[in-house]
Amino acid sequence: MKKTPDLTKCDKIIMGIIRNNANRAANCDSGNIAKQVKAASHQITLIEQMKKDGTLQTLSPKLQETATVRVENPDATYEELAGILHITKSGVVNRLRKIIQTHSAL
Repeated sequence: MKKTPDLTKCDKIIMGIIRNNANRAANCDSGNIAKQVKAASHQITLIEQMKKDGTLQTLSPKLQETATVRVENPDATYEELAGILHITKSGVVNRLRKIIQTHSAL
């Protein structure tokens, strides 16, 4: 006769798996937030430098608007910035990339 597994042992294993999955998800979220904060901080620093040296005024009106919205909303995600600007998320990413490239080309 085969023994049936102890139910409490199975419960403990299942709870361990659930807890591990929850920890992995939390760590992933935490890492993503840290990346977002770092990127936003870098973008804002560059935009502020561009304001000081007059480079920002040489950009197109759309890029200037994007830069202004980024500085005014430092905690906003790309999706939130897209909503404010009434463009797509990829549009925000492309505009911010152009701003950074312009600064880097100087």
